[in-house]
Amino acid sequence: ALMRDKSKPLKIGQSAVALNKIFIYTSGGRLLSEITWEGEEIAQLGWNDDELLICMQVDGVGVAYDLHGDYQFQFSTGRAVREQGVSHCCIWGSGAVLLTMENNIFWVSAEAGFEDARTIELPAPLLDSTPTCMTVIEPRLTGRDSPDVLLAADDGTVVVVDSDDTQEYPT
Repeated sequence: ALMRDKSKPLKIGQSAVALNKIFIYTSGGRLLSEITWEGEEIAQLGWNDDELLICMQVDGVGVAYDLHGDYQFQFSTGRAVREQGVSHCCIWGSGAVLLTMENNIFWVSAEAGFEDARTIELPAPLLDSTPTCMTVIEPRLTGRDSPDVLLAADDGTVVVVDSDDTQEYPT
């Protein structure tokens, strides 16, 4: 699934891809479907284990579509996420991690599916600056019930956050 990044400028003479379209392709590059997006700005797109496209909006609302671009359902990640806004998001087969504009981390546990997802706040990352990147190690790979969230900052600091603790690794 692809969507044009509105923050990237186009070269002169380059044709513009529609800003409000999501394109779903096969792995071989054949267009399967298009979705005309009418919701809030999208923070991240990702696929779940049921082959549904999860579109996570900056207001914390997730919207799911099938491979053919047909709407399936939507879910909320809660009031705290909505009020703070989503700055980064990592989506995997049975969950997601959201980093808010206020640098708080929320885990969307969707073991029973995103329709029945529950949102869990993880410990604060205690960074002095805004993270520049984030990645997640899924619970099935950590051997625990929760994911590990790795954040990096401009000053070279790497922080690992899990459901119990925050550990900082300065460079």
